[in-house]
Amino acid sequence: MRLAAVAAALAVGTVLGVWYFGAGNFGGAALYLGGVALVASVLAPAWAISLAVAAGLGVPLAYGIMLVFGANVAFPPEPNAAATLLALLPTLGGALIGLGVRWVFSADSGSALHR
Repeated sequence: MRLAAVAAALAVGTVLGVWYFGAGNFGGAALYLGGVALVASVLAPAWAISLAVAAGLGVPLAYGIMLVFGANVAFPPEPNAAATLLALLPTLGGALIGLGVRWVFSADSGSALHR
């Protein structure tokens, strides 16, 4: 089950990476990556960070796939391919926010605030 969830997160990140490199809309791709990580961390908190990293690594994977197959990369990463790793920032941020939301709305959060 966990492998399927990580593969799905990687696939979503790859699709968003292809969209980003074709349209150059990094803000939209970052927002969707963060949203995917947020929802995944609310639904599966034990796998939150691994799913976020998988979704974030989909962007460099998309860039590599596009280079291997010779696709037109309309908006290549600047200054080099390592800049694609910046996709980890919105995914990890979304995962942490999702974990915080889950903690706030869980049954145990009230007792933790009054210690």
